[in-house]
Amino acid sequence: MTAHGSSDSCAAAALSFDWPALPQCPRIEPGVVHLVATRLPEGLVCGEDRWALLGEAESRRARRLRFDEHRNRWVAGRSLLKQLLARYARCEAADIRLRVGPIGKPFLDHPSDPDLQFNYTDSHGCLIYAFARGIEVGVDLEKLPRPTRYEGLARRKLSVVEQAALAGIDADEQEGVFLAAWTRKEAYGKALGVGVRYPMAEVTLCESFAEPRYVVIRGDGADHGLAQVQPPFAGIACVAAAAPAFRIEAYRIVIGDAINA
Repeated sequence: MTAHGSSDSCAAAALSFDWPALPQCPRIEPGVVHLVATRLPEGLVCGEDRWALLGEAESRRARRLRFDEHRNRWVAGRSLLKQLLARYARCEAADIRLRVGPIGKPFLDHPSDPDLQFNYTDSHGCLIYAFARGIEVGVDLEKLPRPTRYEGLARRKLSVVEQAALAGIDADEQEGVFLAAWTRKEAYGKALGVGVRYPMAEVTLCESFAEPRYVVIRGDGADHGLAQVQPPFAGIACVAAAAPAFRIEAYRIVIGDAINA
């Protein structure tokens, strides 16, 4: 694992990994977060095998999506989540049942494994899943390049400290770095279980974009660690966990192999 200061698309420092294939029966050690990345094939059409893994509410949600591309992407991402959970929970994917929290974050309902925590993110067909034991996790990803009118968002959503750090970045690199900051905001909110429903501008998640890790000291003992991550495709990601320090193991999975496993 290394930390690099820039890439073709983002100048924010990020941890870099080799992303080997995920073991068939992965084991998560204490204090470790697993990241699993994949890219959906172009023009993917989900068959009955994928839909069969969805619950009734999940199927209704998928059918409400207007565009076929978005519908197939959501079904693929959700069905793959269940197949990955089955590997960690040592069961069949068809046995996995999820419940949804008040803001839509999924939790494992069956089989009973309250220690197993997870989250996932999808950016234009690129996905990263996060798994841990005993600590809440959140992950977010932005596929790059992504043209963004970031100036107004930065003023509204970044803290004063974060805005100052962004202002120190060369102008032609600020867009990518803002998106890195945004992945921190989203991942942290997911780890808290509130999504984007928190006062983002009041919470500093980065003091320098040259540092890929940051610890949020809350004062109530509920400290969170964040790590900026370079995914195995063009983009920038962040994983957050309800622990000030954690180790990351990063893996890759091929979508066809996963579905046929």
